[in-house]
Amino acid sequence: MGETACGVGIVGMDHWYIVFMALEELGSQRKYPLVAVADHQSWRLDAISDKCSCARTTEFDRVLEHPYIGLIVSMANSAENPEICRKALANGKHVLSVKPPAMNLDDLDHIVYTANEHGGWFGSFESYRRLLGRYIRMRDILLSGRIGSLVTYHQTTHAGLPQSWSGKQDSGWWLDPEKVCGGAWIDHAIYGTDTARWLFGEEVSLISATMTVRRFKDLPLEDYGVATLEFPCGGTAVLEDSWVAADFTGSEWIVGTHGSIRTDSQAFGNNPVVITSSGKEEIVPQGEDKSFVNLCKGLFEENSLPFGPEDSRDNLAVCLAGYRSAEEGVAVGL
Repeated sequence: MGETACGVGIVGMDHWYIVFMALEELGSQRKYPLVAVADHQSWRLDAISDKCSCARTTEFDRVLEHPYIGLIVSMANSAENPEICRKALANGKHVLSVKPPAMNLDDLDHIVYTANEHGGWFGSFESYRRLLGRYIRMRDILLSGRIGSLVTYHQTTHAGLPQSWSGKQDSGWWLDPEKVCGGAWIDHAIYGTDTARWLFGEEVSLISATMTVRRFKDLPLEDYGVATLEFPCGGTAVLEDSWVAADFTGSEWIVGTHGSIRTDSQAFGNNPVVITSSGKEEIVPQGEDKSFVNLCKGLFEENSLPFGPEDSRDNLAVCLAGYRSAEEGVAVGL
């Protein structure tokens, strides 16, 4: 890719929540232009006409082969995503992938192999927090020793059933076992898995999980899941996620031996709070708190990013082990 290939292309809009975030962030700046969006369903392209002025097409190859696009954001479902990623990487593009990036580790390994073969960068969206100023500040505070040694990380997210598109009542691919490798738990726990690995600086050694259908009895996938992740240092992470709530609620709690860091918009506001014996202090992020802009900056200017293909693989491996633990009723080692 030449120096001018710093444009962005979006391919697939199944995960429209992330697509809308990308449209908002990238449309508000010109340094890394959004060049084109592709989706097989023309009505979805029409629906975003007021959100972007870029080219829109139902032909994926027009975006995957575009000479001015350096980064492909692939937001197709988990079953169709690997082929898109491999083709983009083979065309010399970098790729930010939907989460989960594949249905199984074999398909993900093929993506990673293609990235290594063609020299492209690959990562999946569950690691986006590593690009956000508030999370970087949280990790810096933890590493500084201000709250002591990390003991445990708790992540809880409760929401209703996902929507196939804004304003629609059906859930689409999120409830199709042929297009995604899990339900409510992996939907949000994959973020917590990455955050926990990043905070502890270690890989998960053991996972014990429970997955159930608590509210929507006819679902083909779980609407509630909770898992405990253990790390070699002796620390733990607890990830509880569901689709059973009437509205969205979520929180994170980083507990150290001398204090804690909390994120809970309903209790503390938008920014995290450090809690120690000295009192509470709000964490104000430094720099732009925009994941897509910071990703492009890392790719096209700094040649450095805080996550990559190995993180995608480790996160998916942990989550799949969680489902195996729930199915077999035993803790699973990694």
